[in-house]
Amino acid sequence: MKTVVYYVYGDMLPTNVGNKKAMFEYFRYLVSLHGIKLRLCIIGTVPEDHQSIYRDMGADLRVIKPSSRWCFLELLNKFVSRLGIDMWRTFFSGLAYRRVFGKVCDGADVIIMNYAGWFELLPRSVLKAKTIVLTLDLFFYRRASIMGQGFWTKVSVGLNRRIEISVLRRFARVAVLADYEEKILKENGIAADRIIRVGMPLTPPPDEVAYTPFSQRKYDFVYVASKGRENELTFRCFIESVVPLLPRRDYSIVVAGRICDYIDCTGLPENFKVVRLGFVEDVGSVFGQARIGIGTVPCGSGIKVKVVEMAMHLLPIVVKNSGAEGIPLRGAGFVNIDQMPEQEVKSRVTTWLLCPEQAQRDGHETGMGVRTAFSADNILRHLKSAILD
Repeated sequence: MKTVVYYVYGDMLPTNVGNKKAMFEYFRYLVSLHGIKLRLCIIGTVPEDHQSIYRDMGADLRVIKPSSRWCFLELLNKFVSRLGIDMWRTFFSGLAYRRVFGKVCDGADVIIMNYAGWFELLPRSVLKAKTIVLTLDLFFYRRASIMGQGFWTKVSVGLNRRIEISVLRRFARVAVLADYEEKILKENGIAADRIIRVGMPLTPPPDEVAYTPFSQRKYDFVYVASKGRENELTFRCFIESVVPLLPRRDYSIVVAGRICDYIDCTGLPENFKVVRLGFVEDVGSVFGQARIGIGTVPCGSGIKVKVVEMAMHLLPIVVKNSGAEGIPLRGAGFVNIDQMPEQEVKSRVTTWLLCPEQAQRDGHETGMGVRTAFSADNILRHLKSAILD
């Protein structure tokens, strides 16, 4: 029996944003593995009812509550973050929590840490000997994607790349979500045998939700997202690149999540009705009311959780290259507006709108492929081997 410490900063519940959902799904998988005893460590405030959920799932929960005496160190973090070095944004907090976190890790055979920026929580010897980092994002790649190609951007990205790669080399193993991230790390000198590809394990929805007949659904399009510039740009991209291709008729778009307070509908024709639901407890219920998913993400890094969720809910999806990165989209259930001619995009989306049954068949074909490819047992088998071997 091996003892594994799984570390996250902040409560994972509710899983209302992509990174929290990803961290919770990794936790769900780890706590179910035979042959390990999972010690979940959360730095942050965790309500009692959430603590009960983690314990009921089988975790030995350890909560490290933030202390007021560390507020000064948080100010130092904010000062350092102005320098634009992503790996240093939690540098002083990591030092502050090191002693108490070290006690939590006493006797652990393996330590799994979310985000490499917390590298100062542990001495280098422990990082190198027994710590696996789940990157969730390659920050220098994200910076390049969002900030563009200007001279100072290239300088900033180059500096961040050197620092981030240096930090990642300190860990025993580095887990990335997608094949393109694995390729980037190899190109930057991290040995292949130290890289684990873990993908995005998400639990498929109940069949009664995903298989609701499309002809009975209320909305033509659905967009679910949290607050964030790239999420605002996703909706703008849909308005500017997809809407002009659609035939003249009335349309409905349902939007859920904190993005409802930030989306810009400027330029959306009057024949488009936008229904803003705000925060919803169960996004699956929203996906189950729509026929086509909006995944036109123009920038960012990592795997876009909401695109995976829409696929797993068997929705046909409109995407861009960034939205599709790292996701095995195959078959007829998606259109990529960066790779397909406008006429083909127009034809495919129009067919989905006019023939809900075809949309349902196409979405099912692509979605079932994603469900299989992203099943926890399939994509986390290498992580499992790294822990148990």
